[in-house]
Amino acid sequence: MQKYKFQKPIIYGIVLLVLATFLLNNCARGITPVKTVIVPPKLSHTLVVRKVNRGKILNKMMIDIIMDLVKKHPSTKTLAVWRISTGTAGLDVEMIRKKLTRQLSGLNQFQVADEEQMSKVLSEYKLSFTGTISESSAVELGRLLGVDGFIDGIAEIRENQFILQLKLTETRAGKKVWSKTVIHEF
Repeated sequence: MQKYKFQKPIIYGIVLLVLATFLLNNCARGITPVKTVIVPPKLSHTLVVRKVNRGKILNKMMIDIIMDLVKKHPSTKTLAVWRISTGTAGLDVEMIRKKLTRQLSGLNQFQVADEEQMSKVLSEYKLSFTGTISESSAVELGRLLGVDGFIDGIAEIRENQFILQLKLTETRAGKKVWSKTVIHEF
């Protein structure tokens, strides 16, 4: 009988392959796969402020807020958009106030006091848009401007969130009758 030189290496190779497969299968059963979680980078404060100031984010947020106002206070017909305050540097709250005024006016649900008219009345009585509406000033300003309510609020950026909170102060009694907060995550 003739012996072949390559028989032993082939047999050893097959044995090693079977042994490796056996070990890999049994070892792999005890090892749980590692999940990779991709965490989005935190946006810089400046970038978040720019995104908000462009106004696109505000559209959906304001629609949500206005629809809630219409649903919960259909009897309010005349409004004045007062001041939107902020503690966030660079946030264009005047743009937010004007955008809110335009969107409320465009609904034909409300009559919104003209900014020029408001400024004229305020200057006659040596008042300004600063501060929030107090109970006593809401009644008096409501009578002077002929509005049922004032909308004012706060706009802030905290980490990767833009927060817009608006409230409606009714002018007959000077009480806050509605508020809504909407948060946009970046």
